[in-house]
Amino acid sequence: MGQRAKGKGSVEKKPYYIYFLFVMVILYACTPQGIPNKPTVKTGKIINITATTASCTSKVKADGGQAVTVRGVCWSIAKMPQVSNSKTTDSIGLGEFTSILSDLLPSTTYYVRAYATNANGTAYGEQRSFTTQKEPVPEFGSFTDSRDGKVYKTVTIGEQVWMAENLAYLPKVYRKDEGSGSYEEYPYYYVYDYDGRDVAAAKATSNYQTYGVLYNWAAGLSACPPGWHLPSDGEWKQLEMYLGMKQEDADDFVYRGTDEGGKMKEKGINHWNTPNTGATNKSGFTGLPGGYRINDGDFRSIGYYSFWWSSTEMHISSYIGITRELNSRDSRVYRGAMIKGDGLSIRCIGDHSPLTITTGQVLNITTTTATCTGNVTADGDAAIIARGVCWGTSQLPTISDSKSSNGVGLGVFSGNITGLSPNTTYYVRAYATNSKGTAYGEQKPFRTYNTFTDSRDGHVYKFVTIGSQDWMAENLAYLPSVSPPTREEKNAPYYYVYDYNGTSVTAAKTTSNYQTYGVLYNWTAAMTACPEDWHVPSDAEWTTLSDYLGGLAEAGGKMKEAGTTHWHYPNMLATNESGFTALPGGYCYYREFLHIFFQGYWWSSTEVYTDYRRYWNIIHCGGSLSSRHNTKNFGYSVRCVRD
Repeated sequence: MGQRAKGKGSVEKKPYYIYFLFVMVILYACTPQGIPNKPTVKTGKIINITATTASCTSKVKADGGQAVTVRGVCWSIAKMPQVSNSKTTDSIGLGEFTSILSDLLPSTTYYVRAYATNANGTAYGEQRSFTTQKEPVPEFGSFTDSRDGKVYKTVTIGEQVWMAENLAYLPKVYRKDEGSGSYEEYPYYYVYDYDGRDVAAAKATSNYQTYGVLYNWAAGLSACPPGWHLPSDGEWKQLEMYLGMKQEDADDFVYRGTDEGGKMKEKGINHWNTPNTGATNKSGFTGLPGGYRINDGDFRSIGYYSFWWSSTEMHISSYIGITRELNSRDSRVYRGAMIKGDGLSIRCIGDHSPLTITTGQVLNITTTTATCTGNVTADGDAAIIARGVCWGTSQLPTISDSKSSNGVGLGVFSGNITGLSPNTTYYVRAYATNSKGTAYGEQKPFRTYNTFTDSRDGHVYKFVTIGSQDWMAENLAYLPSVSPPTREEKNAPYYYVYDYNGTSVTAAKTTSNYQTYGVLYNWTAAMTACPEDWHVPSDAEWTTLSDYLGGLAEAGGKMKEAGTTHWHYPNMLATNESGFTALPGGYCYYREFLHIFFQGYWWSSTEVYTDYRRYWNIIHCGGSLSSRHNTKNFGYSVRCVRD
């Protein structure tokens, strides 16, 4: 049977899979193939934040089909940092990695993103931000030399305790031309530009009182008081390396390192001649340019150079001792050697473990009193015979100022601060004393309050002056009526007390939340709640406050009540040095009370747009002050500012 001829107009039916393959070919041809994929990376949390460093553990979750050849984090003070900014390089491949961010500036907000790179390009994780801590301020102690009663400032630098001023022990004094011209086993003592032998007259000179005594090497070996000694060359190196010098530089002679000398020099040109290059005194060493007495009998270089003996001889000659030198035109440290008959300054180093104490939080502040805790954590190898807190209106108070006495020994104690003036800034430090001297904890500022009485209900409020403004130092508690947290009329005033669900003003006022955190007001109520001569602050007034306290990034910490009595742990960066005493009163919205202990919210009088008003906010886990807006029917706290 023959095949049937195809006539005109006839259609040959092809199998359906032919069409399917055809469509697939077209789709394949029209679809981009082999699209290059970048890695997928997640930015971790920023932790271990100091004044100059931080760390971040991030993760490369997928490699995009190509090997990850580099990964790390990048950061900048501008948002959305890229690898063209500062960055780390932390190995290759998938998985978690930890990055150390270094060379940061103190008190600065940074933005961070993790990154990962493969052959197809670089991908970034989500952006995170953090603020570095303030640069640490050296904490000075004191020590009394039992031989002559002179009190010396001391400073702990790393694991060493150094005198923070030149030694001034002067059992005898010699004329500048007395002493041998080179090596001398007999001790000689000199005072710069004094050319006599009267100890009392030498001590009356300004050079003695500022720069101390110049010792030949033999005198220097035995000049330090009991419990202290002339530092060896190795102990000088330990100091220098703690301040950042590399080992190879520390072992060298001549000028070494970069800025370690600047970290040791007293700032300014009160004693140093200009330009006093690089002087920051970050270490607290407070190097002074006492000059020297050259072995031929002249005094030289006061104001320009400082020279200190070490106890180490130069190995090539018993006539030479190894020294340290700073000068006014360099920020480096000179490791040199001088003839033992020269007269140089002495800095003594402690031969005991340091006496250490920390200052706790300043609490219970009133118009004339406060309390502050301390903790003696190490006794310095001698029994603690006195401890307490000392305070004054000048920074770095000592036991010669007002002080409390709170027992003896190691451990935590609490001191009462009394006799204060209202509305005044004070500084307090914990102290502890043993037979070798007195040590101090870190300084804590605080401000006392003034008070006024609300004539409407007799409530007495604390207030504080911050810059040019008078602010209430507690949340407003005016309560003409009280409502449960129910849906409200749009423009009617409503007053709430956290977790109170009744309508009795008397009952609401007996609650601990009312007595601690005051009242929550909707915006309509807030606008008429402040007493006479006071008002709800505008955004401009909140900004004035923030600017005075250093800006939004750090103002919240300076405003928050310290500790965790009312704030939830960890109450980060809370110092309350402003006296504002911000409390986390939470808020009310319709049928719920939320966020007490965790956040504080305060109304501004500033309108954003219809039915929306500005409020200001501080949280327990940060030190910033922030501004947002919300509808008028939220219940927030109120802080009034004086008209």
